[in-house]
Amino acid sequence: MTGRELHRPGRRDRMIGCGVALAVVLVVAGCTGPSEPGVAPAAAETAPVEPGVLGAAPRPTLDAGEVVATGTLAGDATGTVTITATGDGGFGVRIDDLGTKFDGLLTPYLGTETFVPGEYCASTRAGLHGFGDFVPAPTYSFALGGFGHGDSPWPDPAYLDDLVLTRSGEPLDDCISAVAGVAPLTWTLPDMRPGLAVTDDGPTGGARGEVELSDGYPVAYSVVDDDLLPSIAARFGVTLDDLLYLNPARAVPGDDPALAYVGETLSLDPANR
Repeated sequence: MTGRELHRPGRRDRMIGCGVALAVVLVVAGCTGPSEPGVAPAAAETAPVEPGVLGAAPRPTLDAGEVVATGTLAGDATGTVTITATGDGGFGVRIDDLGTKFDGLLTPYLGTETFVPGEYCASTRAGLHGFGDFVPAPTYSFALGGFGHGDSPWPDPAYLDDLVLTRSGEPLDDCISAVAGVAPLTWTLPDMRPGLAVTDDGPTGGARGEVELSDGYPVAYSVVDDDLLPSIAARFGVTLDDLLYLNPARAVPGDDPALAYVGETLSLDPANR
């Protein structure tokens, strides 16, 4: 979620035991911003613990070839979509029985926003990840990678809503990426960070923004001037990697995903990533 309107409604209703009702252990991030005189950092009030202790439940292990999502292409391009684990922390996408009336190249995208039926233009959409052009064939596959944060390229891609095929290089009216087919994705990926939850220890140096609550629990944070992502993570008792995991679709100007940007809204709710 950012000031660039990537803040989406909550999804992943399938998630078991959203972390907001669980107790947590405060994790001290590796970096915090300076405190104002007389304001003690929250980290000083608790004994430090090793990063990664939060969410003591072990993360699931996915076997190579394990299916984690499926979909059916509809539109001017049809077929079935399967996303599987590769066994090394990554994921692969396969399109089978692909049929299309177009002779030109197609481009697959994975999107963070649900397409409206009949929507024909992908080039105006935010949150689309492209994976290169290909010549239409009955079967086509590609690997996910290059857009994630954290300890693997795509530690949990279940925030992606659709696979979209566009007509590469064939503008339609005022659209340079006309939609050929869309497959809404149904995810069966287990909760990859069981036990992840946050608690608010109050404003500290580098984390002085306002917090949105739901039923008394922190669900979102508004970044203000001089905020630092490591300090924000420490304020809410999670690691920087956890904070990036909770915000996989945030648009990041430049090359450093660990920078906070004034005005962006960060999700603190595992059910709304």
